[in-house]
Amino acid sequence: RMKKGAYFINNARGTIFDPDALAAALKSKHLAGAAVDVFPVEPSSNSERFVSALQGLDNVILSPHAAWYTTAAERELRRKAVQNIVSWQRNGRPDYAVVNGTRKAPST
Repeated sequence: RMKKGAYFINNARGTIFDPDALAAALKSKHLAGAAVDVFPVEPSSNSERFVSALQGLDNVILSPHAAWYTTAAERELRRKAVQNIVSWQRNGRPDYAVVNGTRKAPST
């Protein structure tokens, strides 16, 4: 459905595209290129092999989805989750919340 010659970029959710259909569009040159860092199926550990129909194509960039996959980021995510629970108990709302599309700043 994309315009001929367009570039596909997905860094949101892996389930919003079909890797086989994207690979076909890239191979046929309907799409000029693609960059993807999230996939419908991703390895659950470093020991699991990553497999995708997009591998080996010259007009595609694949990168590992590593947004929250660090020890420091996981620690921060856990800290914010606990902070949200405490804030909800004290104030009736979490500190890190999105209301009507706008992120509410932490209360101090």
